[in-house]
Amino acid sequence: MTILTAGRVAAAFVLSEAFGMRSRAAEFLGASQDIQPGQPLARVLEVAGVQVTSAAVAGNTGNGVLTLANPAYSRAAKPGAYKAICIAAAANGGRFRIDDPAGVEIGQVNVGAAFNKAVKFTIADGAADFVIGDTFEIVVDLDAGGETVVAWDPTANDGTEIAACLPFYAEKTGVGERKAIATMARDAEIISGNIAWPEGATAEQKETALQQMALHGLISR
Repeated sequence: MTILTAGRVAAAFVLSEAFGMRSRAAEFLGASQDIQPGQPLARVLEVAGVQVTSAAVAGNTGNGVLTLANPAYSRAAKPGAYKAICIAAAANGGRFRIDDPAGVEIGQVNVGAAFNKAVKFTIADGAADFVIGDTFEIVVDLDAGGETVVAWDPTANDGTEIAACLPFYAEKTGVGERKAIATMARDAEIISGNIAWPEGATAEQKETALQQMALHGLISR
């Protein structure tokens, strides 16, 4: 006797979605992935195809320089302009707040110390001290396909721990391969009981992922 086992049904996690194609997106699945329908995915950057530049904003009083690390970003980086803004002045020092492209603070760093989060750099002291309001911009620029989706990993700290969308179909990619896939990306109701959670995910981690996806309008029921 042959026993046949059905795999997960595509879109079984969908309760409702927006009119037309608003809720859906065509995205690139990153390399070395093996995903199931309804498995939480994170959006991250690939090493290839990303450029990061920095510059002091005109009018700064301090003349210290910002030096980018190599690499100058993590997979959690977002495209756009990050800002490092002096919030505390000090002789031969100071402290900067770093805002992401949406204006959300992602951390603070002292002059002379390395900042090592979504973007990575060090601000050095110069002959003229920084004053409050002095600013640097760090611009993350993607070429076509620089952003990919990969399996959500609640134990990571490189951006893959932030759930963003759900795939419609089972998909695989090989080493160095990318492929276009369809995802439920925004403005939809999803059935939490039909999500393909990775083995070992805790109740707390699942709840965090649902809250993260809710920021994109994916509301669990």
